[in-house]
Amino acid sequence: KKFKQEIQQKIKEVAKEKTEN
Repeated sequence: KKFKQEIQQKIKEVAKEKTEN
């Protein structure tokens, strides 16, 4: 189960969007 990894990737994506805006 790679639940933690998935969450971390989602956080990274969200952070990228916030920094881009």
